[in-house]
Amino acid sequence: MKKTTTILVLLLSFFQTTHAQGERYRIAKNYYLNKGYSIGQEWYNDLKQGQYFTKSFLFKKYTEYAVVALSEDTDVQDVDIEILTAADDIYEKDTQTDALAVVNFTPSFSRNLTIKAINYRSGTPNYASRVYFFVAYRE
Repeated sequence: MKKTTTILVLLLSFFQTTHAQGERYRIAKNYYLNKGYSIGQEWYNDLKQGQYFTKSFLFKKYTEYAVVALSEDTDVQDVDIEILTAADDIYEKDTQTDALAVVNFTPSFSRNLTIKAINYRSGTPNYASRVYFFVAYRE
């Protein structure tokens, strides 16, 4: 898991400085598509530092999931993801302190969980930067 995240971060860091906006997101999606995942859902929202948005999603048992969040805005320094249960308990979360958040898990039974994407830290805290996230899955 850590090796996969590290490789993805290195790829995205390289392309962030050499390609136009939108490229990092495309690279992240293609990374998972090339690993045999399908993309289930995609969302985005404009968030100031400390703000978040949530989406509920049905996660099916014995399916591998990768929930990925990132921002194309270079001011965003840390994006986080939390996967929450119906009781708002943390089921899984991103623990890295960088602009790419990845959470991998395989539920043992089907359940609705809430994805919380957070602009945790930004160089311009009062500016709303676009944060994207998607759910990749592999059965």
